[in-house]
Amino acid sequence: MNGQIGPHEGRELALLRQGTKPLACFTGLEAEGGAFAFLDEDELAALVAEGLVVTEEAWSEARGPDGAAHRLHHLYVARAGEAWRIPALRMIEAIYGQGPGWRPDLERVIGALLGYGEAEVEAFLRRVGGEG
Repeated sequence: MNGQIGPHEGRELALLRQGTKPLACFTGLEAEGGAFAFLDEDELAALVAEGLVVTEEAWSEARGPDGAAHRLHHLYVARAGEAWRIPALRMIEAIYGQGPGWRPDLERVIGALLGYGEAEVEAFLRRVGGEG
């Protein structure tokens, strides 16, 4: 991916348009109106209108570090030919949600689904959790 190790925040739609990123996922808190940071709604609408991407929305619940429950709004955006990645990512997220905590094995699958290369994923694992 452009020789730059993620994150892709703020660049996801451009990378989807270029074809260098197959899938992006945006998440917002219901308490904040479910809005998505780093998402240009007009640019997304143009990509959908051009038939370059497909989208799927979902809601989930998660516990914060303080134990409080939060409703999360998710928007999955995939290149049209890569739409299979959305249910694959949702399945991995469901498995991840069953615990017991941080899972380097699942992080590798998520990274691959989002279009990161193996070296990028391993660098992320080393940076975040000492894995890799």
